[in-house]
Amino acid sequence: VFEVSFKGGRRNFFRNQRDLQVRTGDFVLVQADRGLDFGTVHRSGELVRLRFRSKGGHEERYLPTIVRKATPSDVDRYEENKSK
Repeated sequence: VFEVSFKGGRRNFFRNQRDLQVRTGDFVLVQADRGLDFGTVHRSGELVRLRFRSKGGHEERYLPTIVRKATPSDVDRYEENKSK
């Protein structure tokens, strides 16, 4: 289980179903209601799993997934959109 942060300070929990090599600080694309969302891995490991459970989470298998690590062009597009 990973905690991913987004623009505006929002955070949510995601699972790494594809066993991607992601670490804290990596930019990732995750499942969202309307497609994909760009975020930054905020936390990972057992501490996040405990935090997930303390917030009422029970079934990790129902969490949305990290789709992939962001590419340099994803990061460029994010920076462009952020400056608008």
